[in-house]
Formats: sequence, structure tokens, C-alpha cells
Amino acid sequence: MGASLSNLTENGSTNGRPGLGDIPENCVACVFMYLNPPEICNLARLNRAFRGAASSDAVWESKLPSNYHHLLDLFPQNYDGVL
Repeated sequence: MGASLSNLTENGSTNGRPGLGDIPENCVACVFMYLNPPEICNLARLNRAFRGAASSDAVWESKLPSNYHHLLDLFPQNYDGVL
């Protein structure tokens, strides 16, 4: 089973058929917008295309609360990331 699973996740499979890595990154990102963060992180480990899609700001902005811009305004301008 391990060998067949790796064939699914690699780019350019040896049998000439498309694999998961052949799906365009922007299409994967659109699907990721419907998943929860742990699912996205797990899928990002499968291949480069999924990892790239998981890095998309659009994917993560869809997970933020609608008022997150207001919440960011509450932080001081010189905030260095240490509380």
C-alpha cells in the first residue's frame, strides 16, 4: 500500500496518468478554504503543490474572524511580537 500511496502524492507519476501534484495550486487553495486549519496542515505535508496552496494568504484569511483588521489596530504600532 505504501508504494501506491506514494504514487498518488508525487508529481508526474511513472504510469503517465496525472497525480495529485498535477492539480493547479490555485485550485487546491480554493478547496483548502473549506477545510479547517488542522486538515490544511496535514494535507500540506503531501506534496509541493499542496504546501504552496497552504501558504496562500487567501486560505488563512478565510479562517480569521471578520473583525481581525480591527483587532490588529488594537496592537501598538511598535509591537515586536513579544508579550
